Amino acid sequence: MAPAHVYGWVGIAAWLGRSVRWCQGHADRNRDPIPVRVGHRGVYANVEALRAWTDRQDMSYTTHRELDRLRTDANGRVQVEYIED
Repeated sequence: MAPAHVYGWVGIAAWLGRSVRWCQGHADRNRDPIPVRVGHRGVYANVEALRAWTDRQDMSYTTHRELDRLRTDANGRVQVEYIED
């Protein structure tokens, strides 16, 4: 069974196949940052959230924003769940 989380910048960078510095920069960007969390033991990321993020990087920004609009209601709550193939 695959782990549900990746821990540390080195682990996240290895999972994405990028450098630590690249990952840290993309975690701080305003538009669609890497989905990382900071806990009391350091930084970590959910593997499913990383997969969804990498899938979104292949589509245009306009398409990404339109999907977000369709998935959320007026209160910002998600209406449709992701279904993995």
